Amino acid sequence: MPRVLTSTQQTNVDAAATRPVYVVAWEHSGVEELLSCAGDIILDSKVYTAGGLNVGGIQDGRSATITLPATSTRIAEIQNNAWRGGTCKIYAVPASPSDSGIYIAAESILMMNGVITASRFRGETISVNIIHVNLDGDYSPRDLLDDVCNHIPAPGTQILWEGDRMTLETRR
Repeated sequence: MPRVLTSTQQTNVDAAATRPVYVVAWEHSGVEELLSCAGDIILDSKVYTAGGLNVGGIQDGRSATITLPATSTRIAEIQNNAWRGGTCKIYAVPASPSDSGIYIAAESILMMNGVITASRFRGETISVNIIHVNLDGDYSPRDLLDDVCNHIPAPGTQILWEGDRMTLETRR
């Protein structure tokens, strides 16, 4: 998917002192938490707080890994599996150190719109794995169809298989 940068963003990317500002909006236990890798940031009038966040390993918008300091709340969430199904959006803002820290949504690039698949506690940090929402572990990928599959039965279709009658339903 090609991305188009504004002239200001392109100037910032080409500058020697450019640093991408990553911000993460996620639900680790059903509550949205707004975190930033580079101090307190305001993006689209939402305040993202600095939290020792490290965004690494974003792979083609398909998966990403986030590490951040462990807190007692996050450790409890990991132990209770409260993070399962939590959403995670990772934005990058091509920024310069002299920028004000206040950005509009048009200045950001959505790097990942994902779902948390794993969350681990290790030492003094937690590590969280995220995959794209279209690859979130459904029984079959939603946007990919096998060449062999040319017909998908409608919901409500009944299938007789080894003496059992199954009715197809929609998910969600």
